Amino acid sequence: METKDIAINNDLIILAAPGNAVESAVKNIIEIDGKIVIDLTNPIGEGLKLTRGTTTSNAEEIQKIIPTAKIVKTLNTVGLEKMIDPTVNGEKITMLIAGDHEDANLKVSQLFEEIGFDPSIVGKLYFSRYLEPFAMIWIEVVRVQGMNPNTGIKWMR
Repeated sequence: METKDIAINNDLIILAAPGNAVESAVKNIIEIDGKIVIDLTNPIGEGLKLTRGTTTSNAEEIQKIIPTAKIVKTLNTVGLEKMIDPTVNGEKITMLIAGDHEDANLKVSQLFEEIGFDPSIVGKLYFSRYLEPFAMIWIEVVRVQGMNPNTGIKWMR
């Protein structure tokens, strides 16, 4: 299957591409109208530096390219290790969710709860501007400093 065909027969697409390649990854997707696209990318360039920040985000740029899709920003604040087992010491990791479409946010939230996360919808898609830089804390501590990746954030409520 070619990337452009990924939305055919799929209601939910997970975008797992290098953060600096999201535009080319999504620009030719067909039959995307009304589909949920989970964006787990982080806009990281050379030297593990953010290429976007508080004025826009990868998620917002993706929404501009495929405006009829329902972009949901999430899964970008943990590593693959916690996507497989979203707990630390028996506690569910909180997975922050941002998007402009309430139905898509709720569907993703329900899916994550089934997987084992503690989902929390934090706001509209523009909150991605803060989730992407927030991910840099985990990247620095785990990937750069070498902390055990069996870590996660717990939003106490």
